Amino acid sequence: MENQDCDRDKNEPELLFDEESWDALLEPTIGIDPNSVESLAHLLFYLKKSISQGPEGCLQAIATLECGLSRTYLYTESHKLAFALYILYLTGELKPCHEPEHLIKGVLDQRKKL
Repeated sequence: MENQDCDRDKNEPELLFDEESWDALLEPTIGIDPNSVESLAHLLFYLKKSISQGPEGCLQAIATLECGLSRTYLYTESHKLAFALYILYLTGELKPCHEPEHLIKGVLDQRKKL
């Protein structure tokens, strides 16, 4: 595929996700389902449009991104591992210090202290 650099003025802010990162994200998907890339393009367009409409649009875009993060989590290895741990918890075979709620709260509490 021909590489088209993002048209950017030197005075524009640095990208959060550069061209190489986009290529790495999109290339595996293109071969499997090119339509999903077009769907992503539509989503990005709507987010950009919403953000450009000011504070209310920014809040809408943030809520949309948070929803997307929540939905993508379901397809991650972290989710699979968390579910496996939860199933072990339900069997009653875990020590209290290894139960999911205890482990997660412990990590979150440590992060709050930083």
